[in-house]
Amino acid sequence: MSPGNAENIELYGAWPFVWRVRTRLPERFGQGCRVTARGALNSARVEFPDGRWFITSRWYVRRQKT
Repeated sequence: MSPGNAENIELYGAWPFVWRVRTRLPERFGQGCRVTARGALNSARVEFPDGRWFITSRWYVRRQKT
């Protein structure tokens, strides 16, 4: 792990992204998550703290601000 990644984990915890779409998975709006894989056509595998994961558009998550 590079030093930059260690700093990000300290700042954001293990969940550096936030779910930002209310129309899809509205109960997850504003919840922390992480992107575990990126795919073609702007897709991503997003994992939440409870262990659930979804394949969705990368537009649906944003990096948390400091």
